[in-house]
Amino acid sequence: MRHYFDLKKKNLGFTLVELLIAVSLSLLLVVLGLPAYLDFNDRRQVIENKQRLETAIQDIINITDKGEIVRCQQLLGYNFWASLDGDKVYIKENCLEDDYEATVEDIEGKPAFYDLTNDVVIENPQNFDFFVDALKKRITDNSGGNGPWVISLSVDEGRSFQFELNASGAMSSGDWEE
Repeated sequence: MRHYFDLKKKNLGFTLVELLIAVSLSLLLVVLGLPAYLDFNDRRQVIENKQRLETAIQDIINITDKGEIVRCQQLLGYNFWASLDGDKVYIKENCLEDDYEATVEDIEGKPAFYDLTNDVVIENPQNFDFFVDALKKRITDNSGGNGPWVISLSVDEGRSFQFELNASGAMSSGDWEE
């Protein structure tokens, strides 16, 4: 009878070696999986912000297409540009009169700017400055160029997502640049 109880005591727990192996394997999985998860999360944030930017540009084009002018006698179009930090896209109505500046918010309750979220920024924001022509229904840059323009969104240094914006407002699917 004494022998039976001695065997039962030995099998009550795990040995130190078994615990160390289990902890080591768990840590190995975390170390290997964490960079992949962070990379996935960064990519998701950038793609989400590209879609947000695409929505903003389509909103501008749709408002221009409708031709709804509230206080402007002659609408030339809409300007949209990036903030100096590259984390916002501003929108301004462009009228023939020099003294009137309305925002999209004045026209249809849309925001006067779109925030890019989750630390995603437009690279080289000084180059992100466009105009949607009300008559031609096309996008041009400040020099009158008709594109396509390469736009880069980045979530951290050294990694960016590049896509093209063409004069009709369509965007390419884009690709990652490491």
